[in-house]
Amino acid sequence: MIISFRDKEIKEEVNLPNNKDDFVTVSNKANIKQGYKKLILNGLENSPEVCQLLVKLHDHNRLYDMAKTDDGESREELVEIMTGLLKHDLSATGHELIADVLLALISKAKQNLRLALSERLSVMQNVPLRIVLKLANDDIEVANPVLKNSKDLTDFDLIYILKAKGVSHGQIIAQRPELSSTLVNMLVSTNDVNVAINLVKNNTIIFNKTNMADLIAMAMQSDDLASPLLKRDEITVELVAKIYETVGEELKTFIKDNFESTNLGVVDSEIDSLVSEFSKLESGILNPTEDLIQKAEYMFKNNMLSPQVIVDSLRRGQISTFVAQMSVCCSLPSHAIERVVKQKSGRDLAAACTLAGIVKSDFINIFLLTSRVRSTNIICESDLSTAIHYFDKMDQRIATSLFHKDRH
Repeated sequence: MIISFRDKEIKEEVNLPNNKDDFVTVSNKANIKQGYKKLILNGLENSPEVCQLLVKLHDHNRLYDMAKTDDGESREELVEIMTGLLKHDLSATGHELIADVLLALISKAKQNLRLALSERLSVMQNVPLRIVLKLANDDIEVANPVLKNSKDLTDFDLIYILKAKGVSHGQIIAQRPELSSTLVNMLVSTNDVNVAINLVKNNTIIFNKTNMADLIAMAMQSDDLASPLLKRDEITVELVAKIYETVGEELKTFIKDNFESTNLGVVDSEIDSLVSEFSKLESGILNPTEDLIQKAEYMFKNNMLSPQVIVDSLRRGQISTFVAQMSVCCSLPSHAIERVVKQKSGRDLAAACTLAGIVKSDFINIFLLTSRVRSTNIICESDLSTAIHYFDKMDQRIATSLFHKDRH
């Protein structure tokens, strides 16, 4: 039986013999050529359908590569041939050699072809792992189908991909059904809001208490996460209370409408706590509670205490929360931050912001938002200019020396 490969550049013949000792010639490019030769020499003489598919694969791939446009029909035909090769019952060696040929083609394929193949293979089982991993580590658009659906990927494979490719691929992994607790823990620990949102929307997952605590901490900075999180079965009134003060009005209304009135006492206590902060401001007492300090420490430890978070606390009028956050960021006692905030010149506030790594624009916001603490709602241009001057001249050495006594 003789099968010919034909194209513009090459005329070649593959002589399919009755035994392996017969002469076989294949002329093609690099490892694809070697793949075809090995396949024929390793028992495929008894698989004429596979041989015919290999010929069709060669011809269709050549035409697809030569095409000036990405023809959808040709792409689908090529994918059909490639997946068809994987469906045949071959020896372990035969399957590996088929994988060699397909990997060589995938490596030089256009993105649309790789995506079409990824979509098809994502719903097939027992696909050679090397092929699945190749696609799973591709660009996120190509990787998406196999990351989300392929049953050939194990926890070990997914963990490796998450570490190698980062949160972009993690956001897709988070959508897989029935993730193991190990993977859920790793995905939550990325502290990526989009990963967390996809996890929370995944109804096949059950979160443990540690997961929920971490998700609540992130939800305190994102209404987009808080919204689906509030609808989870694992949510408790105590957890709701923790995020109530940080969410927008729409979510506050949702909380009031969806939690039993008998349980709203905990939420009301959070509201009382918020009111208490305003009362403290009126009385000039700014020292934060131990709970606020602990919350700030947790956020700092998990890289959630950004300058924007600190400024947002001030915008909400939560001065005690701000004092707790700055205390943790600067490694200073809360009474030192209280003194800093009340200082009219802004020198020590500039020093504290320098220690906390806060940039000039955020420093200006903080100075303006804390003006109420300095017994005035009117900002003089000269006061602001003085504060900015101190910030411009401040460095880590000067800032550290100004708080030397507070740290000892």
